[in-house]
Amino acid sequence: MDAFMYLNDRKKHGESNDIETITITSRLGYKTMDDTPFANDVLLENSTATKVFHNISKQYISSVMRDSALIKGSLKMADSFPSVPSSALKVCYLIQNPEVQSIALTKKGAPIDEARALVKERLTEAFAELETNVAEKHIGSYGICANGLSLPSSHPLHLNWKDVLYAASEAARKVYGHDYPDAKANISTLQLPINLLETYGLIVASRVKQFLASPSEEKTSNLPKKINIHATRPLTCYPNRGTGEEFPFKLVDQLLPTSNNPDAPKQWTHEMEGSTPSFYHGILNETMGYFDATHLLEAVEEGRKLTTVERETLDGCKLLQSMIHDLDANLSSGNIRSFERYEEELYHSVVPLIKDTFEELDEQSSILLEKFFKAHGVAVRHSIARTTRNLLKDGKEGGVKYDIGNNQSLQEFALQFLLQQRIKDGELNHDQRVIDKIIVGCTQPEHVINMIQIADRFDQV
Repeated sequence: MDAFMYLNDRKKHGESNDIETITITSRLGYKTMDDTPFANDVLLENSTATKVFHNISKQYISSVMRDSALIKGSLKMADSFPSVPSSALKVCYLIQNPEVQSIALTKKGAPIDEARALVKERLTEAFAELETNVAEKHIGSYGICANGLSLPSSHPLHLNWKDVLYAASEAARKVYGHDYPDAKANISTLQLPINLLETYGLIVASRVKQFLASPSEEKTSNLPKKINIHATRPLTCYPNRGTGEEFPFKLVDQLLPTSNNPDAPKQWTHEMEGSTPSFYHGILNETMGYFDATHLLEAVEEGRKLTTVERETLDGCKLLQSMIHDLDANLSSGNIRSFERYEEELYHSVVPLIKDTFEELDEQSSILLEKFFKAHGVAVRHSIARTTRNLLKDGKEGGVKYDIGNNQSLQEFALQFLLQQRIKDGELNHDQRVIDKIIVGCTQPEHVINMIQIADRFDQV
C-alpha cells in the first residue's frame, strides 16, 4: 500500500505559517493471492511466484476501510501535530487503475464500448462505497490514480475523465438520495502520468479544470468546482506509456562519484566536463592492459607452443578485451537509454559469458573486473543523462524540442515545465495552475534533498 502525505492550505497570521490541513493519500485496487478472495477479482498476473488481482468491488473496499491502519491511526497523528486539530487530518483513498477491470472482457474480444461500460459501472459502485465512508467521517475524500487517464481514446485501457466524474456524480446521488440532489460528490483528486514526453495528461488535466469551472450544460450540479490534479511519473518515461513491459528511462541528471573511492566527492552529470567521468578511462586502460596477455602473445611469436591452459587463458583474455571494448563503445553510441535495461544485459549476457569462459578467476582479476564494472556503471549513468538531454533538445522524442540550459539539471527543467503550465482559456482564471501537486519517487536521501531544493527555487510548498 502506497501512502503519501502532503500539507495543504496554510494560514498566515503575521509571520506564522500554520498548517490548516494534512492530507494522507493511499491507493487501493491491487491485491495478491495471499489476500482474502472477493467477487469480481480480476486476475492480472499468474506466475509461479505470485498471482496479482485487481478489485474495486463494494465488498473489497469495505474490507479495506475496515482494516485500514491509516484510518485507525489518523487521529493518533494529532499527537505529532499538536497545533493541528484532529478534524484537519484527512485521509483520501484513490482507486488505482480501475480501467484494468475490463481486461478479462477485452481478452475475449468484447467491443471497447462494452468494456468501458463495465469499468464505469464498477467505478460507480466503488465511488458509492467511498462516498459512504466520507459521509460516516471515516475518510475525507476519494479519487483516482490511473494510467488510463493519460492514454489516447483508441487504446483499450483508455479511461475517459468524464466517465470518472459522472461515476462520482451518480455515486453521490445513490448515497445521499433524491432528498439531497445537490449534495456534492466528495471526489477530490485525479492522479495521472504527465511528463515532458507524455504530455497528453496535460490536456486531460486542463479539460477537467475547465469543465468543472465553467457553466457547462453537461456538468451535473453535485460535482465539485475544483479537483486537485497530481502529476505522477514526472521524471519517468515509458516508450509504451506504461502499458507494456519495456524499461522506462529517467529525465534526471545523476549525482555521481568522481572516483572509485567511496569517500570521493560527488558531482552532477550536467556539471561534468567530457563525454565520460574523468576517472573512468584510467580504470578502462588498466583493465584492458591487465588482460592483454602480453607474455602469452610473446611466447607465440617466439614459436613456443602454448599449453592447453595457456591457450584457454589467451582466448579468455581476448574475449574479455573484446567484451570490454564493446561495453566502452556503447557509452558513446547513444543507444543506452535505461539503466535497468543495461543491468539486465549485464546480468543475463555479460556475467554468464565471463563465468562460462573462466572456470575460476584469480583474486586480482576478480578485484580488477569488479572495479571496472563499478566505474562503467557510473559512466553508463552519465551517458544516459547526456543522451536523454540531447534527445530532448533535438526533439527526437515526441517531436518537441526543449530548450534546456546546460547549467540546469533535467529534473529541474522537467518539474519547472509542469509547474509553469497554466489554463489557457481567457474565460477562466488564466493564472490557474493545471497541476496542483507533483509526486516524485525518491529512493535515496539525496534525491529527497534535491527535490526540496528544486521546489524551494520555484517557491513551492
